Amino acid sequence: MKLYNKTSIPDAILSALLIKAGRSVGAATSNVVVDVGRGLNMWSSGEAHECCATWRNGRYVDTDGGWFKIILPLGGTTRPDYDPLEVAQSFLRVARHEWGHIRDFQHGGRRVMEFARAGRSGRRAAHDSRPEEIRANDYVWDSDQRLSISHFDDVLLALALAIEEAAAGTNRGAK
Repeated sequence: MKLYNKTSIPDAILSALLIKAGRSVGAATSNVVVDVGRGLNMWSSGEAHECCATWRNGRYVDTDGGWFKIILPLGGTTRPDYDPLEVAQSFLRVARHEWGHIRDFQHGGRRVMEFARAGRSGRRAAHDSRPEEIRANDYVWDSDQRLSISHFDDVLLALALAIEEAAAGTNRGAK
């Protein structure tokens, strides 16, 4: 995995969680580009793209199936209801879902699998009813049936602690 980290969380913590998330849904994690950005909301979001190379830092980087961007929400740290463990769980859930899309891309993508197309009106189906989204959710669900949540305890706790430390540093600077 090629990690481009734009947060204050250490690369080792993020890469351990992302690799474990990718392997849990059956994706090959070796040459996938992952951009981790910092968000202002309370919950993670992500997007995956199919490609064989992507432009990063002034050069092309080869990918195995594609790349995805995921947002780690660190902006709500001053809110009283901000829970670093919930944020870490949200990040893991979105990461596993995006790895599901990468798995599709690695197994043939649009050439082999059904993806949502525009209908007669020119619009695509609602996000949650698209075939690629249903498949990615199924990969996550299948891995949930094989693994218990304790499979991710070590990386989740490490990320939650790192988020809490980042929040403490942010809050100290704000006072």
